[in-house]
Amino acid sequence: IVNVRLIDLKSNEIIFEGDEITFSDSYHFDMYGGDATAEEDFFSQETETLLKITREFAASLVTTILENF
Repeated sequence: IVNVRLIDLKSNEIIFEGDEITFSDSYHFDMYGGDATAEEDFFSQETETLLKITREFAASLVTTILENF
């Protein structure tokens, strides 16, 4: 959940404001799959999932901003 505010720094005008914009996702964790230990596999999947969520969230945020113009 984030609060977003885009401000024109020259005029100090708020261009876009979005309160409590939410984005979520889930992922499957196979504890016994692959060659890595369960802990290494968990953190690998966690990192990949966080990167995926941030990309999708950023794309969603850009879409939301553009739709409001």
